[in-house]
Formats: sequence, C-alpha cells, structure tokens
Amino acid sequence: MIRPAPQLEPTTSSEPNEREPSPGERAEQLAERVKADAREQAQQTYLRDTIVPEGGE
Repeated sequence: MIRPAPQLEPTTSSEPNEREPSPGERAEQLAERVKADAREQAQQTYLRDTIVPEGGE
C-alpha cells in the first residue's frame, strides 16, 4: 500500500528563512572574508618582494 507524502505549507518570500543569515550576519561574514583575503595578499606580497630568486636579483 502506498501512502502519500505529507503536504508541506508553502512559504512566501516575505517570511524569513531560518537558514539564511540576517543582513547583519552577512555583513560580518563579508568583513571576515575581506580581512582574511587582505592578510593573505599581504603575506604573498611580502614574500614576492623579499625573496631573491636563485642566482641573484
């Protein structure tokens, strides 16, 4: 015997989805990513500018 799946209630786009971060949380996440990218770029730039290739400059 086959039973039908339970019917789900439709949600409207105006209802907040619990899985989506709030605008404030999104801003914090973006700021953290920007800071991490800046740190990584600073390290790479420092290494590129200070490491002398084999055989001299």
